[in-house]
Amino acid sequence: MRRTLFLLTAPALIAATGPLNPAEIAATVGAKPDQPGCAVAIVADGKTALAAGYGLADLETKRPITPDTTFNIASMTKQFTAMAIALLIADGKLSEQDDIRGYFPELRDYGTPIRVANLLNHSSGLRNHMALAAFQPGDDHLPTHQEALALVFRQSALNFTPGTRHQYESPNYVLLAELVSRVSGQRYEDFLASRIFKPLGMTSTAFASPMLARAYAPAKDGGWRLQEKVNSARGSSGLLSSVHDFALWMTNYDRLSVGGRAAFERMLSTSKLADGSPVSYRYGLVKEFDYGGVRGLTRISHGGQTAAYRSAFSFFPGHGLGDVVMCDYTADAHAIDLELVAKLVGKPAPAKRSATAPAPARLPAALAGIYYSIADDDIRHFVVKDGGLALDIYGEQLPLAWRGGRRFGLEGQGEFDFSNSGVTDRSTDQAVLRFDRLPPAPKQHLAQFAGTYRSSDVDGVVKVAPKGGKLILTYPSGEAQLTAIGRDRFSGQAFDFNSVRFLRGSDGRINGLTLSVSSGITRMRFQRTAAAQ
Repeated sequence: MRRTLFLLTAPALIAATGPLNPAEIAATVGAKPDQPGCAVAIVADGKTALAAGYGLADLETKRPITPDTTFNIASMTKQFTAMAIALLIADGKLSEQDDIRGYFPELRDYGTPIRVANLLNHSSGLRNHMALAAFQPGDDHLPTHQEALALVFRQSALNFTPGTRHQYESPNYVLLAELVSRVSGQRYEDFLASRIFKPLGMTSTAFASPMLARAYAPAKDGGWRLQEKVNSARGSSGLLSSVHDFALWMTNYDRLSVGGRAAFERMLSTSKLADGSPVSYRYGLVKEFDYGGVRGLTRISHGGQTAAYRSAFSFFPGHGLGDVVMCDYTADAHAIDLELVAKLVGKPAPAKRSATAPAPARLPAALAGIYYSIADDDIRHFVVKDGGLALDIYGEQLPLAWRGGRRFGLEGQGEFDFSNSGVTDRSTDQAVLRFDRLPPAPKQHLAQFAGTYRSSDVDGVVKVAPKGGKLILTYPSGEAQLTAIGRDRFSGQAFDFNSVRFLRGSDGRINGLTLSVSSGITRMRFQRTAAAQ
């Protein structure tokens, strides 16, 4: 079922395909009238050119999706948190260079200050509270806002020194939301409402809504099941909005009625890491410059997902052009957004590559293996697939394109430059990381690692036991099968365990372990409390 609000003429920047075609937009969304679907809005010439709903907001009541249906926009919340920070800076109440411990005395002193700027561009090194919660006792591993703060404050270490890495982690924006409250003297929710939503006429945007769509994931029987257990920590996620409201927000990037020129410039700014590496993510937005090969054309964008809600948006500042997609099921909102962008400004020109031919016959086999980064406590696993080289990510093998010499690339994920002893990972928006090649893991008696281990960082335990030639690590929200990648070092395919390293005391016996997971924890330490009997 489709509900269209209105349709206007598109601006000159829209691709030569002509004015917006509602039928084409509907086909791009692909929602069926009796199933969960999406809402879409398109802004053209600084006005809402199209706002429509496709599918159902509630399968039980048959309530249709309309432009005023609200969705949990998850991580798209971050840009509103960032605007709140920009407004406080404009008020003279805050600075990007402030040490956040001045506002959060609960936070430990890690030796290097975490500044407001580090939170804004995800370079703080803070561990991800969502990942930490998986190691806490109990059945509910989605922390409330206050529980998330408590988890962040109790951490004994950071993932890395602030300013040296860009690592997208939600606690940065959870702390920014709390910062808004502590600096302004208002609740975070009230500050957003009074300073952003009300001035822009965003009447459906809040943290509760009677117009909220239900959220659905595919069921095993081919139908749908509700999946609505969302991340409730404020700042990084949790905001509810409609495409009608979000279109008003997008036009503010040009009209500047909230924030003015100073806030706009902050929102569109970029930054650098300590080593000079550029970071385009800042103030809750991803920035792409000279988009599609068009000089001066900047695309700002973000996506969001929590439970079965999916969302994405793109906007081109200075051109009054953009789109937003919000879905109440596990749709690929990012892909829909990109298709809409292609209709508006055309598809980006393909990146030029130095080589497209197959790699020399023996090269993939010579480079295949496991490589380890001391700095990141992470691995890169390369395998031979169909005669070429592939990156193995927890069992999923992603083919790499040969780019000449010993260079291989993964589309949209940077480049791997191999040497005789290792590989350099030049990933997008990351510091350059060096991985050393690991020799084959030695044979080890797995029983020596068995036992119970506790971490004060999460007040939780993990249990380790051998089974079928592997180590099984059981933690409060699941278990992981670990494979040896070196002496006392293992990696696992469940919950993205990059590295589990067992520690030995002066007597040579195992007395603890550290674990790193790709979802936002590096070297969290557990002490052995008991060996297996």
